[in-house]
Amino acid sequence: MKLDDPLPAAVGWITRGGVWGVGGAIMVAIVVGYGRFKLADHIATCLEQPSLKHDASVLVATQEFVSCVDARSGPLERFLLGPSKRAIAALPNTPCAYLGTWSATRDAATYKVTLTDDSKFVATPDSNTPPGAETISGAWGIDGGRMIWLYDEGHFWPPDINPITNASADAFTLTEANGATTRYVRIDGKDSTACRR
Repeated sequence: MKLDDPLPAAVGWITRGGVWGVGGAIMVAIVVGYGRFKLADHIATCLEQPSLKHDASVLVATQEFVSCVDARSGPLERFLLGPSKRAIAALPNTPCAYLGTWSATRDAATYKVTLTDDSKFVATPDSNTPPGAETISGAWGIDGGRMIWLYDEGHFWPPDINPITNASADAFTLTEANGATTRYVRIDGKDSTACRR
């Protein structure tokens, strides 16, 4: 076979398919990158809205924020916002099985976390937790096997969404965004007529 001989048909199709596949992947990456850039711009604009600075709960403020971003977005940005938007729209959702007080342990830190049926939480470091740990509060809820945390102070967006694994009546594990796990063990339950069974 000489260098200028035509390639067999099968090789030609495979080559063309590979070139089109790589080109398509590059185009998708460019479009998604552009969408993320536009979405980040909408997020920055909506974070400056005065309506987010009133004394509403963090859940209400986050829902207003998502509505603001959604209203400014085009189809591509709405597609990228979709998973977070659906998670926030599912709240408040406080299943009875998660209400009460839990001991939450990750690495050397242990917190006492109280989850209430009004979608609020308070996490207090125990005496064995390293210095510098602070009490954390905000809103919580469940969406499709994931726990969603919204914080009163500090991190606002994106929401902290953690898959729930190894769940039983008195314990469950959350997988954090960085891959670490936090184990929750029940300390005390709480009766409620407002939670979802």
